[in-house]
Amino acid sequence: MESFRQLAPSKVSDDEHLLDDLVDLGLVDSHGVTRFRINVIHTQIFITDAPWMLRCGGVFPWEDEALLLLQEIDGKTAERLVDIGVGCGHTLVAAEWTGRRLGIDHSGRAIALAGLNARLNSMDADFAMGDVCDHSFQVPEGSSASLIVANLPFAAHPALTPLPATSAGGTDGLSLVTAFLNAVAARGGDDTRLIALAYTPFDSSSHRTAIEDTTRRIFPGLRVQWRTFENEPMWRVNGTKSQPNPMPLASLARKAHCRFSFAPDDRSAAREGYLMLETELARAGWDSLAFGVLRVGW
Repeated sequence: MESFRQLAPSKVSDDEHLLDDLVDLGLVDSHGVTRFRINVIHTQIFITDAPWMLRCGGVFPWEDEALLLLQEIDGKTAERLVDIGVGCGHTLVAAEWTGRRLGIDHSGRAIALAGLNARLNSMDADFAMGDVCDHSFQVPEGSSASLIVANLPFAAHPALTPLPATSAGGTDGLSLVTAFLNAVAARGGDDTRLIALAYTPFDSSSHRTAIEDTTRRIFPGLRVQWRTFENEPMWRVNGTKSQPNPMPLASLARKAHCRFSFAPDDRSAAREGYLMLETELARAGWDSLAFGVLRVGW
């Protein structure tokens, strides 16, 4: 706990239940040794899982993508900000927002961390459990009153490769994204307003993306925009993004060497899986993978 006390002494001393909550979440062991990551956004402090927890159901640990999403939210207004897949609350809590805030996640661990971080930063927010895959989450009725945001870090993923189901996007990377979009469409209407970060298969010759094709089918009549973060590196391996954006499909297999995604015994099979996936995506007409922002209804 000492590094955290040095970083935010007033926050620690003002919250008499913080240590108990960290122990309950398994983030501090019986000897007081910490097992969490500390992120800072603006002047706010966030506690989340260490990256190595990802292979056993940990909460998304990095704040850099939240910073990108916060830039997209800046200047937007609505009655309510709804963050789907809220994680530890990076975006929801750090947003400069005057309306209400609602965070939704399928993971009770994420909800607990997000609630802890909201409290730690003296931010009022509501949280609810929900899963995009079975439409169990409750996006507030009347989407005109809400701005729905999400960081969807799911990418093309080879079959039979041991990533958790919540991290694997299927062959084109869009299986969970499509479930998310369908669930939003089912709750929203012609005035849906959505901003989401995502990965998508990309054709560099035409600049066509798979995510735009999918989104236009789900939201016919609504404006759909995609922007690739061309100056933002992508494809995080061992915590670092180092690939150009868009990224050639030949770089997919780099992920197999990520110790936060695959155990050592799984890496050889994962590499073979990604090489087969490269061939499959190329046959479907894609030559790259892109990372960017999807807007619906703007």
